[in-house]
Amino acid sequence: MGIRTLITALVLSTSNAKLSNTVSDSSLGWTYLGNLTSPVPAYTFLIDVTNDGIDDLLVNGFAFGKAGSIGLVRNAKDLVANIATEEVQSETIFDDLFWPNWAEKAPAGVFDTADVNASTWLVIADGFLLPGSTPGNVYALALDGEGELIHYYSLTGTKYNPLKYGTFYALTEFVQIRGEGDSTVDILATKVHSELFGSFEQPKLVLLSRPVDDEVLGSWEETTLIEGEDGTPDFAFATREFVDAAGVRKMAIVTGSFTKSTLALYEADLSSYPPTISEAAIIDTDAGPIYSTQFVDINGDGIDELLVSNHEEDEYFNQSAVFAYELPAKTADWYAAAPSLTRHTIASGFKVLNPDKGKAAPGFPLPYYPDGSQATGRMHIIVQGDDNGAVYVLSPTGEDFVYSRAELRLYGDRVGLPSMGDVDGDGFVEMFVPDYANDLVHAYTTKP
Repeated sequence: MGIRTLITALVLSTSNAKLSNTVSDSSLGWTYLGNLTSPVPAYTFLIDVTNDGIDDLLVNGFAFGKAGSIGLVRNAKDLVANIATEEVQSETIFDDLFWPNWAEKAPAGVFDTADVNASTWLVIADGFLLPGSTPGNVYALALDGEGELIHYYSLTGTKYNPLKYGTFYALTEFVQIRGEGDSTVDILATKVHSELFGSFEQPKLVLLSRPVDDEVLGSWEETTLIEGEDGTPDFAFATREFVDAAGVRKMAIVTGSFTKSTLALYEADLSSYPPTISEAAIIDTDAGPIYSTQFVDINGDGIDELLVSNHEEDEYFNQSAVFAYELPAKTADWYAAAPSLTRHTIASGFKVLNPDKGKAAPGFPLPYYPDGSQATGRMHIIVQGDDNGAVYVLSPTGEDFVYSRAELRLYGDRVGLPSMGDVDGDGFVEMFVPDYANDLVHAYTTKP
């Protein structure tokens, strides 16, 4: 969630009653379906937790002074079919956390062990820079076939170690980088040590190496890959493997630094393990505090762009924005081209709803095609306003990187990370939006 311009807030009921939408959804391509209740919903994820081929809805909840939790609503297909008429509440499956950030389903085999007969494993990065929200760790949650918690394990040590106070993990990614014939899956993660309410931070990009099978539920060996540079990631990174002209396996790592307001690119040489990392190639130092990075072909020309959002407290000069950077077609050419990438401002001026220290906007951009049968050309983009309090629809125009912007809904307070997917298989996209202050998650569809 958010790490200024007062406007009249839309006051939403905090009851469990179904809320009607506040805009004409059809004009923006979205239809409101209804809502479900979930305590302080912050991040949502569509993950097939029960392994039945149908996505389930995970809801991470966190707030200052409260325990962080993972909520679950099983079978998102049934959820969207019934949410308009039935009262639905997420089930808390785990609440021994401080501030749950990213959630991922582990690939098959990562946690294979005779000690635990789990159907699914989830990996959760935990902790934040506020007092009382550390020490954070990376946790593995063992779930049965119904999505119920069997046990949980920390891969990075105990949460009761006072020497780790101020340390947390924000983002993880499973990687297979050990070389030919080795299918071992490891984890890349951002790790931050924060002091004085985030005014001093030491971020790192670390590699968590999977132990041998009989020790896989213990602490994973941690190797620091990037540290002490302006491009060191604290909240955001994205990776892409490639083979260079000499035939060497490498990985491009685009990193976003919130504290240093720097977007950078590194190359990891995967011919050795742990991989060696190049010097930073600085992409941009004028894009604000970086909040999210992703590779996606938003203009439909067959070449991915780097889609980035910042996270600004200051509403002046349209500094809070979503950007797209044009990338060379070949990943092997990214490093040399990094300092001269063309940047496009997709949208800007996301003003914080109720200005205060630490509040910022926007959050994450989510590209999508409204109709799966027409998944070509320029993509649409949802932008989560975060402390802006709204969700926006960016619609493509007849020109690359030029979008019209409309407010889908103003929620009146912080809005969390939506999740998107065709959960019912009808070819259209469903979206779940966390309404943080009102303990609600709202559901939409692009189906007319």
